[in-house]
Amino acid sequence: MEALIKQQLVLYIFIIAGVILGKWRKDMADKSSLLSFITVNLLLPCKMFLNFSKNFTVTYLKTNYITIFISIGILCLLLALGGLVGKLLSPKDKYGQKVYKYSITVSNYAYFGYVLMENAFGGAALNNMMVFCLPFSLYCYTFGVGLLMDKKASVKSLLTPTPIAIALGIVLGLTGVKVPEVITTVASSASAAMGPITMLLVGLVLSGFSLKQMLPDCQSWVFSVIKLVALPAVIFGICKALALFMTLPASVYPVAVFVAAMPCGLNPVIYPKLIGKDCSMGAKLIPLTAILSVVTIPLWIHLTGL
Repeated sequence: MEALIKQQLVLYIFIIAGVILGKWRKDMADKSSLLSFITVNLLLPCKMFLNFSKNFTVTYLKTNYITIFISIGILCLLLALGGLVGKLLSPKDKYGQKVYKYSITVSNYAYFGYVLMENAFGGAALNNMMVFCLPFSLYCYTFGVGLLMDKKASVKSLLTPTPIAIALGIVLGLTGVKVPEVITTVASSASAAMGPITMLLVGLVLSGFSLKQMLPDCQSWVFSVIKLVALPAVIFGICKALALFMTLPASVYPVAVFVAAMPCGLNPVIYPKLIGKDCSMGAKLIPLTAILSVVTIPLWIHLTGL
């Protein structure tokens, strides 16, 4: 638990540093798209490739294949709940409903969660989380992006570095083909840089908003309680109920709850901004859920015994 809290503080310090740098140099906030491009197209793909090529073996799949089916079920549940939350909190704003739906379904499991899981609990725990998040990654890069871009999902969106890196890593992991050492070294170096750079990116993006724009309103508080408290509790209860009728891999429900308990990511700000939509909703949700998760994440970790 001490390692988890320490790692949380390290990541949040980088976010604060990003905000300070962005406020200090206004032009830096406008250039945050460069860090986003590097993260999405290099750092995250390297982390995914490295993990799956090392850990996604036939033996692991035989023991943990049920994890993927449970993840698909939870994804469908979150989509349904996200739609209900969107209609509840934004009854008249159709695009606002989409932002809430996305934010309920897809948390900051990659940029924040993967780094936190790996540094606090090690590579094996990270692998369990990445396997669980496979359906979420597929949704995020197709229907999720389409939802925020206000357009239909495209198969072409899967032909990007991260999905390709996942597929390549899975193939190498299952076949047992050894990855050349130089590639492993490059991927490891890029993977290690992901935590600080992504948190600086969060800070730079938030620095582009005034304090008034980021101050939470009533809907933001209600959403945050649902996102960080109610949803992990629902997932926890479902996994416990499933365990009464079937044998689950030991990692399933702690990882499922951990993913559900993650704060909101940057996409509800970045994508609305690209198509000229109001992104103030995301600007309120990101800092509020990040601050509250300092308390809620350790609490859920303690309750699930990750």
